[in-house]
Order: sequence, then structure tokens, then C-alpha cells
Amino acid sequence: MSNRGVSTSIHAGNHYENFPVASWLLPARLRSPVLSLYRFARAADDIADEGTASADERLSKLHQLRSGLLAPGDLSPHQVKREPLTQLGIDLGQQLAVCGLSPEPAERLLSAFSYDARFSPFDDEEALLSYCSCSANPVGEMVLGFAGAGWPVPPDLLSASNAICSGLQLVNFAQDLHEDLARGRPTLPRTVWPKEWGWSHGAFSSAGDIGHPEKIRVSVWLAERGLERLREGERLIPLIRARLPHHAWRLALEIAVTVRGGSAVGRLIQRRPLLPWKRSVRLGLLDFLGLIPLGLALLFKPIR
Repeated sequence: MSNRGVSTSIHAGNHYENFPVASWLLPARLRSPVLSLYRFARAADDIADEGTASADERLSKLHQLRSGLLAPGDLSPHQVKREPLTQLGIDLGQQLAVCGLSPEPAERLLSAFSYDARFSPFDDEEALLSYCSCSANPVGEMVLGFAGAGWPVPPDLLSASNAICSGLQLVNFAQDLHEDLARGRPTLPRTVWPKEWGWSHGAFSSAGDIGHPEKIRVSVWLAERGLERLREGERLIPLIRARLPHHAWRLALEIAVTVRGGSAVGRLIQRRPLLPWKRSVRLGLLDFLGLIPLGLALLFKPIR
């Protein structure tokens, strides 16, 4: 299931285009833990989504990641060398331990990839958002923990972070609609499906072409829900600037640019709702360059 943006992203298909990873904006001390998180999540995403492996084979490999995550100091160098997936789990587990963080958010992330490996459609919007709470929200929670927000992360920071992460996931589902449907993995809740769509014996089907009005309804539905959550989460940026340690403004700017990027994709889909039915929606170079001033404006937005 594709979550795919400033360098790459953390959860979904084209390797994470909506969650920036270790860009120059990120404070230097955060790059190592964030990169370990990215490598862990990217490996899990590849396992869950790519290739022709069976669900059992995918789940077995995800278990290797989990074993390393939960036992970062218990495996011998020989075992580590033989099991590179375990090493990725160990690396993230060690970064979490050094920062005094629980591995629980990373376990939730793995649960989303396990869902992907066994894929079945979301029954309703509540199920979709529950998936986002595992596939996307743990990333923001861990990054805030790495940045010194405290553990557990304070509720006001966490709720804003969750809104941003879920919003990015939903926009990603909208932008990669064509790709996910081609793989037989519709990311819309069944309550929103066009009447032509069906699911039987673990397989997706579409009985005939879908008219433009239905296609527009579907892509706009996803994009609008993503944009709503991104707006809700904007308050995180001034909160980070005001309350986290020195250099947190760089993290706040990174997140601000990411929010503006996700919002730009969502608005593009609103303007051209048939585009994601033809190809994955991506911003161009000029669009990315324009995100910096937009991010700066959001960075200094007053706390509401």
C-alpha cells in the first residue's frame, strides 16, 4: 500500500515522499536516529508491498525486523551479519534506547506493514484513520522523541503531529491512486467505493469503466480529508519552535516545508482530480523551491 516527499518519506509506496528524511534542514544531531528510522521503515515497506512473495514470506521478514527492534543488544555479530533485516531493527532499537524512547511506536509501524502484507480493504473511514494511526503517526511521535520533546510526547504536540502524519498519508493515498489500483490495493474505505468496484476471495475487481464524476468524487474525497488534517496539525510548528531545545527551529522548518508540500499536492488534486487516475501526482522542481518561503511563513505563524 503506497504512504510515499523533501528527500523521501515515511510510509507508503514510492518510498515516502511526504515525510522528509535527513535533509539539510534537519538538525545534525537528529540525522542519525531519523535515518535509522527511515531505513527501518523503507525496508519494511519494500517487504510488505514489493515483489511476488507470499503473505507468509513477507510476515516472516517483518518478524526479523521486529526481533532486532526488541532485542538490540542480544544478538551476536555472526547473527547480525547473517540477518541484515535484524540489523536494521537493532539499529533503530539502539537509537530509541539511547534517547530513552519506547519501541512501541515502531511496533505499531510494523503492524501497519503487516496489514499491508495481508492486505484487505478498509471497511469505513474509521478503519482508514486507524490504519493511519499505525502507518504514519508513529513516525512523527518518534521524531519528536528524538528531538527532545519528552517521553511520552506531550499530548498537545502529539495530537498535532498525528494530524500532520495522517494528513500526509491521506494525501499520499490520493496522489498514488492510479498506482495502488493497478496493484489491486484500493486505499479508499469501501463506503466510498464506486459501485463498479468489488472485493471477493482476496482480490479486487472493477466491473467496467468508472465515469468522470465518480473519479472526481473519489480523488477529491481523499485529498480533502488529508488537507483538513494538515490544517489541523499546523499548530505543531510554532509549538516546536517555542518549546523544544536549541536548533529545534530547523526541525520546525523541515516540518513546515513538509506540510506545505503535502498541502500543495492536495490542492493540485482538487484542481485536477482526474490526474491521479492516470499517473502518480508529483510536484516539480519549481514547486519544491517555492515551499521554502511558504514554510518560513508557517514557521512564524502565532500559536493559536
